[in-house]
Amino acid sequence: MIKQSFIKNKIKLLGLFFINLINIIIIIIQTYLLGIFINNLITKKNFDSVLKISIALTICTLLSIFLKFISDIYNARVQADIVYKINSAQLRHIKKLPLLFFNQVEPVYLNQRINNDSNVVTNFWLNLMVKGSLQIISILIIFLVFFKMNINVFFVSIVNMFLFFIIYKSFAKKLYAANKIFSEQQNKLFSEMNNHLFNIKHTKINMLYEYLDKKLNEASLPFFAYLNKYINISYIFSSVSDMSSNFFNIFLYIYCGYAIYNNKMNIGEFIMIKNFQGFMLESFSNVIILTREYPNMLVSRDRLNEIELMEQEANGTRKINSIDKIILDKVYFSYSDKNIIENFSYVFEKGHIYLIQGDNGSGKTTLIEVLLGLYGNFSGNIFYNDYSLKDINIYLCRSKCFSIVEQHPVLLYDDLDMNLYCIEKKQEVYNLLDYFNLSYINEKYCKSLSGGEKQKVAISMALAKETDVLILDEPTSALDKESKEKFFTLISNNKKTKIIIIISHDKDLTAFVDKVVRI
Repeated sequence: MIKQSFIKNKIKLLGLFFINLINIIIIIIQTYLLGIFINNLITKKNFDSVLKISIALTICTLLSIFLKFISDIYNARVQADIVYKINSAQLRHIKKLPLLFFNQVEPVYLNQRINNDSNVVTNFWLNLMVKGSLQIISILIIFLVFFKMNINVFFVSIVNMFLFFIIYKSFAKKLYAANKIFSEQQNKLFSEMNNHLFNIKHTKINMLYEYLDKKLNEASLPFFAYLNKYINISYIFSSVSDMSSNFFNIFLYIYCGYAIYNNKMNIGEFIMIKNFQGFMLESFSNVIILTREYPNMLVSRDRLNEIELMEQEANGTRKINSIDKIILDKVYFSYSDKNIIENFSYVFEKGHIYLIQGDNGSGKTTLIEVLLGLYGNFSGNIFYNDYSLKDINIYLCRSKCFSIVEQHPVLLYDDLDMNLYCIEKKQEVYNLLDYFNLSYINEKYCKSLSGGEKQKVAISMALAKETDVLILDEPTSALDKESKEKFFTLISNNKKTKIIIIISHDKDLTAFVDKVVRI
């Protein structure tokens, strides 16, 4: 997933690489010219040479500024594109994970975790592939320059790099472990913070301000504990790394000062070495930052891979375009060691209205979720027509053969038209809304609709979809008497061509359904 996202942007990455490569070449030329410029100023040999070098330095500076500007913009665009590709690929995978997975995870925590991890991984590899690789090349070029200019400076540079490598290896595992725990606690804290605003109406009604503040403080304790541990390890590593860099700086001042004093080095050469050293230290510092971020990247990469390796829900290959009957044969289903459905057998056939009744928690809604293939870990057999549910392409089947009205209807968008994405005959929805006296509905934001209005919209959408199976979960719980009667009429008029299954505690429904199923 991560690799593919970068491969899809390989042309852009190559363009970014060459822009930065040209900029580095300009900086190296600029550094060399500056040394010659200083020597010419000191010796006062040739003003024309000084003027030409001044013009060349000016051109180099302007080109460097322009290329950095282009590079920064291009880098931001490429990064955003890669992060989006990783995020969207993760979400596509997650949406097809078993429903049980979502019963065990907070959506806000999961979303924030994916977004953070994809940004960390993208930043690291983008910097390594483009800037990091060029900075390593720059360091090697500068080593070569030092080797040609002064063998002592060259050897000290090598020792300095070796010291840093030892320091990094001694901290790598500790940085990885500390960052992994810290990242998890950070995601959990943000998930808790989201609860404060996500259910604000419930919070206000039940006066949960102090309780939620207490829960937030409790969630912050492990976060700050691991934050402090991560900061301590990170800053110790950073400080020791800086000491390694400063060691070379101190050597340079002492050694070059002595060489100039004894006429073994001129000022221009010192300026070149000093500027090359500054450029090398900047490149070295960026490499240090990359190595410091490497354990963080490993944590994020592992967490992204962890999700990617999760097995998706089973989906068969047999395609069916219609359903005349649904057979459940000795179906068992349990969750968290609790039996929800035990030895349930029944046949639902087209042309009938079925009412499923039972006590709260008896498994009515769960039965429908199992029947729809949302839970694959059931025992027994379920057949659509004469085909096993486990052999059927359930994604295609749900989209073509099922219309479902949930107990709490979900309208994803505020604009009604945008919620009709899976309905071909959109006008039929509006005709049914007129039937329910909701012709004004398109003038309101969907999120501001009452419970009864949402139910009528959901019922209208389900009927307009014209599928073989219609499932309604508590469809009359928020309907007034007149709306109920209209609902009964609609359902009765549609039963000849459908299997209609209703889950409800509403006793008024008993009189007009064909069969009552007790659970």
